[in-house]
Amino acid sequence: MSKTIDMKALVAHLTDTALSTWEPYMGRKEGIGTEETFIEVGDFGPWDEDVADMIREGYTSGQRWQLTTDIDLDDNDAAAHEIARLVDEGYTSGIEPSWSIEINKIHPREVYVCIDDGDVTVTISGTEEHEAIDFDSTIDDLANSPDTASLVKDADQPMKM
Repeated sequence: MSKTIDMKALVAHLTDTALSTWEPYMGRKEGIGTEETFIEVGDFGPWDEDVADMIREGYTSGQRWQLTTDIDLDDNDAAAHEIARLVDEGYTSGIEPSWSIEINKIHPREVYVCIDDGDVTVTISGTEEHEAIDFDSTIDDLANSPDTASLVKDADQPMKM
């Protein structure tokens, strides 16, 4: 009988996080298959387009972002819209109107897992808070390790949720 690995459980094991920290991004939803991408679940961002929308509404700060300008955006709707447009395009400062923005973005980690002919490859992106991880093993090695043996499944065995 062929063996596979519970991919989501392997990712949680490698990152020392809970299963609920990860959700499938692309691939088979149940997490057992030959290839899958996961993304970390959490409070991430802020994203440029969200900040731009808040600037259009007249805000000059929010969670993890601060806009500095001498212009009263409540009185100058055109300036607010122009700054918002530029932020949406990725700019962080400008002169007409004069402004600058600091956005402290927190990005989710992304994980790619591949099982190919019994080889298991996991690539986890790094962030400011977490180092990148490149993991290579085999299903047999994982099955023989007391730390990961429970992650190995029969290929036709349904995964427990």
